Amino acid sequence: MRHALLGLSFFVVVGCSSEAKEPEQPTVASMPAMPDAECGRGTMTTLGEGECTPVGVEACPKGFARTEDGYGCSAIKTADLCTGDARAKIGNASCVTVGDCDSYFPPSKNVFAVVYDSQELASAIERAQSGDTIALQDGTYDGVEIKDKDLKLVGRCPGKTIIGGTGLRGVLAQGKAHVSIEGVTIRGPKGALVSVHGAMLDVTKTVITDVLYGLTVENARIDISDSVIEGRSGGQGQGGLIAKNDGEIVVRDSELRDWDAAARALDRGKITFERSVISDAGHKRGLTKLLGVYSDGRITVKESGVYAFHPQTVFAQVSRSLEGIVKDENAPAGTVRFENSELAKPDFEDPSWLVGAHQGGRLEVEGTTIRHRADTAFDIRDPETRATFKGSAIISAAREGVIHNGIATLAGAHSEVESVAFVSPSSTACFVGDEGSELRFTRSLVTKMKSGSEASAIVSDRASSVIIEASSFTEGRGWAVLGNAGSRVQIDRTLFDGSGVLVGGTATLAMSDSVVRHAPEALIAVFGRGVVTDSFIVDNEIAVHLDYKSTLLETNGEPPIPADGQLILVRTQLAGNKEKISEKPTHLYKEEAPSL
Repeated sequence: MRHALLGLSFFVVVGCSSEAKEPEQPTVASMPAMPDAECGRGTMTTLGEGECTPVGVEACPKGFARTEDGYGCSAIKTADLCTGDARAKIGNASCVTVGDCDSYFPPSKNVFAVVYDSQELASAIERAQSGDTIALQDGTYDGVEIKDKDLKLVGRCPGKTIIGGTGLRGVLAQGKAHVSIEGVTIRGPKGALVSVHGAMLDVTKTVITDVLYGLTVENARIDISDSVIEGRSGGQGQGGLIAKNDGEIVVRDSELRDWDAAARALDRGKITFERSVISDAGHKRGLTKLLGVYSDGRITVKESGVYAFHPQTVFAQVSRSLEGIVKDENAPAGTVRFENSELAKPDFEDPSWLVGAHQGGRLEVEGTTIRHRADTAFDIRDPETRATFKGSAIISAAREGVIHNGIATLAGAHSEVESVAFVSPSSTACFVGDEGSELRFTRSLVTKMKSGSEASAIVSDRASSVIIEASSFTEGRGWAVLGNAGSRVQIDRTLFDGSGVLVGGTATLAMSDSVVRHAPEALIAVFGRGVVTDSFIVDNEIAVHLDYKSTLLETNGEPPIPADGQLILVRTQLAGNKEKISEKPTHLYKEEAPSL
């Protein structure tokens, strides 16, 4: 933006203590094209496009259904807590049993050995050649170790074949081993499955229960499908999945439940969930962090559901270090990615955040629906921390007046939001605070703001920056955007329908090619400064509210640099407003904006 006063056609300044004068009407283009009818479920108005455009989750994956508001998707699954050898399954409205106890056993004639007790199992493993299958008859077996062999261990079903006891491990695979496990329960040992030093464990139709650690992998791999991974009763399970030192775990069509820490990826470890359910079901203890990623680890959640049934459950934390475990403070931070999934914690208020990205961590959210009543859905903070949200929906279930944030970007972090729908937030959809923090908000929607005049859809505070482009704010109360305390707000091609923009506390506003309509007050300047260019302020109760000795300047030419408390309108149309300029003291703004 140029600030020289050259080419100024005219300007009129209105101050709080002077009589408002009607300036010459600037020459402006016609209002940007908008749809003929109100945009409905799953869509929004994008200025200049003349039609309703999709926003939120574009397409629900298999086994998911549209949320009632039309912006997100919820997994079809049982509402009950599954127990024993039953699990929640994406796409099924009831619990499903793992394995089939009526299946033919042994499974084929090509079985190397059929064993009946622990001694026979140990002997068969010792004698078997790579590629052999060992069938375990109904009964209970001690844990086993397999090194440098390709073997398959198969039981009749998890309800009748048990491996474990009170030993250190259920199954340990190491070296060049490639071990397949099917149709068993692993119960009782400290660790259920361990794969190390290049080994591969391939597990299916298996129940892991009553263990301290579920799957542990280090410089190796475990694939598990159609299974249950459950900790000790009452949340005593300490680690469901642990992948470290280039280890990798892939979980498909399974349920992970009842853990202090459901999954941890650290030191380049990777964990991937596909069409699975992760929850704190049955957990009775305090704070639970389901997913944790540190020191260049990565967790990816695809077409899956993450659910909280108890307070103080954190869905995921991604950062650089983990006290007592990861000690390299200079290590790269981790990454968490949610893709075409659901995160739900809608049944109670909770002071915690759901997902935290800290210490330079990376968070990626795409095609995902978040339903919650927590204080904050996503807590993004610290320099170098980056979060991206794309094609998703953040839906608040909070009661009227409850403190509630969709995304909080703090302490120098950066967040990018594109084609995201924020539905019925209670106080703030996005809060940005602290110098260096930045939010880019593009082609996104905030609708049905619940709270009253002190609520703001987007708050930029404490010298932070917000860039809003091609977005819509509809059916809301309070302020759509509040800039405060030295913050910088840039708005382009955005529709404000029912709520306005407030610039206070030495904040700076630059708004262009936008529309503010049907608001109690469209624009207000309190100590802050702003320039509004080629925009339309139409059909509002009050077009501009000047307070605390603020002033208004209207010009059809090049604007000067605005002073504190000065709002400059450049080629901006004011029409149909019941009151053009109000100079009455307002209680709608507090000098200290809401902060985190």
